[in-house]
Amino acid sequence: MSEPDNTGSGMSAPAWSESEACGLLVTAPDGLIREVNRTFCDWIGSTRDELVGRSTLQSLLTMGGRIFYQTHLAPLLLVQRSVSEVKLEVLHRDGRRIPMILNAVRRVRDGVAALDVAAFIAEDRHKYEQELMLARRKAEAALIKEQEAQRELLATQAELTRLRAVAEDRALFAEQMMAVVSHDLRNPLSVIDLSANLIGRYGGLSERQARSLDKIRTSTERAIRLIADLLDFSQAREGRGLRVELADNDVEAVVAECVEELRVAYPDAVLLHEAVGTGTSRSSADKLAQLIGNLVSNAVTYGFPGRPIVIRSEVQADRVMLSVCNEGNAIPAHQLPTLFEPMTRGDEGESPVHSLGLGLYIVREIAKAHGGDVTVDSAGNRTVFTVTLPRHDIAPDAASTGDAESLRQQELDRLQVSSLQDAAYDEIVRMAADAFDVPIALISLVDGDRQWFKARVGLKAAETPREHAFCAHAIRAPSSPMQVEDARSDQRFAANPFVTGDPNIRFYAGAPLVTSNGHALGTLCVIDDKPRALDAKQLETLQYMAQQVITMMEQRAQGLPRKQVLGSSGNPP
Repeated sequence: MSEPDNTGSGMSAPAWSESEACGLLVTAPDGLIREVNRTFCDWIGSTRDELVGRSTLQSLLTMGGRIFYQTHLAPLLLVQRSVSEVKLEVLHRDGRRIPMILNAVRRVRDGVAALDVAAFIAEDRHKYEQELMLARRKAEAALIKEQEAQRELLATQAELTRLRAVAEDRALFAEQMMAVVSHDLRNPLSVIDLSANLIGRYGGLSERQARSLDKIRTSTERAIRLIADLLDFSQAREGRGLRVELADNDVEAVVAECVEELRVAYPDAVLLHEAVGTGTSRSSADKLAQLIGNLVSNAVTYGFPGRPIVIRSEVQADRVMLSVCNEGNAIPAHQLPTLFEPMTRGDEGESPVHSLGLGLYIVREIAKAHGGDVTVDSAGNRTVFTVTLPRHDIAPDAASTGDAESLRQQELDRLQVSSLQDAAYDEIVRMAADAFDVPIALISLVDGDRQWFKARVGLKAAETPREHAFCAHAIRAPSSPMQVEDARSDQRFAANPFVTGDPNIRFYAGAPLVTSNGHALGTLCVIDDKPRALDAKQLETLQYMAQQVITMMEQRAQGLPRKQVLGSSGNPP
């Protein structure tokens, strides 16, 4: 049965005061105002007579409030009979919007249904909420800007990574070109040097011709030293470190001979040799001479002209100390941390000697190759470079074959070379097969009981027993390639099943893959079913390609960015 809809004001009103601190209204279920107190009337600028029986509560609301009343508030009151803290905007007579909080209860009084409504002005709360909304919009806008900035940063980082890779490729190409050009220049320079010395021996030259010949010899020797530095730099930058051939050398004799040669190279310099102690050391005489030459060249370049340069050699019980001392301006403190880095030069001033900035870098690499190190002390007007080397080999000479093989296996484990195919290594063996015109080319790695192929062309087998592996013989002499011109004539291989049967090996040439720690892990090899031989230049090329292979493997194992040496791939090593 429908509820009575009394639109008049004759119903009994709730007990209230006209001056309550809140606005109070009584409305019919449809919203028609039946009673209202003075507080509410004052708030909206209307009189009681203008509201009671003439206006509805929803008519006092904004358009959004009216929709909310019809779609949410009225149905909610029918269901749960009360609502609390509903914020709506009520229109003032002059059109202003007054934010109010409404609490409403549906009651039946004297048999008539009505809504009791209490209203509270919420301008401060409204202002606070508006400020919160504004702050939220600002925060969202800032978040959007931050996200855009992050996307731009990621794009910039990606571009920088790309540019860095391009720069590394270019730098690597420049280093490889420098190594190739330096190597190609060394032979003609050696011929020039030899010819100049022969002409000097013939005699019969005028004084002017002799001076010109001395200039040729001095310039040639300097060019040869520069090329030696460039070749050492290229080898060190490949990640393998310098290779030194150790022998028992008389330290004092090596240094004395080097100083004599440097006196010829730098006739205006005053070079003094101080020898303390005598004895031999396991070292490379050529590399020690190069080390001292670079330090003396540095002293001539940056020292005071005409002041003595003292070269000191000291032999102690367990070590050898070589130092070069010159008078000159102290090295600036900011240059010391990068002093031994490549392409680092100080102010050469008016010195007639100029360098590539590789000399001190090569000094450090030579020291490291001997198991030693170099330090510098520069203060006041005095600079001393001191190289400390062990007198004997780093590893005992009497190491057993079993120990050496164990270390080699550990080195192979360290590189963690994957057996998965890799386009970069595949490309290398294809290039080798084409370069040497052979049907088979392999990158082999020798394990304890087998050899397996990281890359192969012309051979179906992925591995073979170690006892039948040519490469197992090649790694026994890691310093040079092994060549077998006709396996049938070599007693080591004549009965080998790969010689007597498929693939009918006749010719084999393998360059060992030697790590920076000096361990041969396998080879880059080329194979033919016809007897043949490679000349010295071809063997050198094969060895160079093998160096690129092991460099790639070591760079990947160390987690370094892979340089595009002879090919590229994203696969593991």
